[in-house]
Amino acid sequence: MPILEIQECRDLLSQVGAYFDAGQTDEHYRLGSSGLHTGNFYDLSRAFQYRGFTEQWARLLTREVCNSGILKLFRGVLPSTDDEGPLFILAPAFGGIPLQYAFAAVLPVNDIRIITLKKNKSNILEVPAWFEQKQSMAGIFVDDLLATGGTLKAVMGAFPGLIVALAVGIDRTSNESCISIPMISVAKDPGLAYKEESCPWCIKGISVVDRPKSKIIPT
Repeated sequence: MPILEIQECRDLLSQVGAYFDAGQTDEHYRLGSSGLHTGNFYDLSRAFQYRGFTEQWARLLTREVCNSGILKLFRGVLPSTDDEGPLFILAPAFGGIPLQYAFAAVLPVNDIRIITLKKNKSNILEVPAWFEQKQSMAGIFVDDLLATGGTLKAVMGAFPGLIVALAVGIDRTSNESCISIPMISVAKDPGLAYKEESCPWCIKGISVVDRPKSKIIPT
């Protein structure tokens, strides 16, 4: 359920340098995580450095969550009181964290818990050791961008039966059937990515550049 038309979303992100499009340059992009080639990508961390932008997207998502009836679902399955907080907002480190906190701040629900997953040295998401799952809980998974659904699948496996809705900035999945819970996104833009040997931009001789990476701070 996207909120904005994709071109409107691209225009907003272009204003803060968070959208890259091969159609506007003489190059295309190599994705760092997979090595696949693509004609466009989003770097939402560039947008979420601005508090106003992050709050704007959080309010868009919150409005749709309220209008969709998802909160009624929470009230229907959760007890009226719970000392440990029945509703939690879950996000993976690091992309979803700014949106996660802004979303929780404007969601009209009391006693929300914020749970952030982090990756270990093996690049595997870990649940905080202090978090004790209970069947009386329910969670909304928040992320900046949903690409293949792999992270969501892993999270739903780690929180069986507890994740009941998904709120994301950009939905890039091409197969909506892989999403088994209600999902709300600011925009929908299915991502097309290719191996080098079948990349249409490489075949045309258009140069490829690596997606911008984070700077490493020596310790």
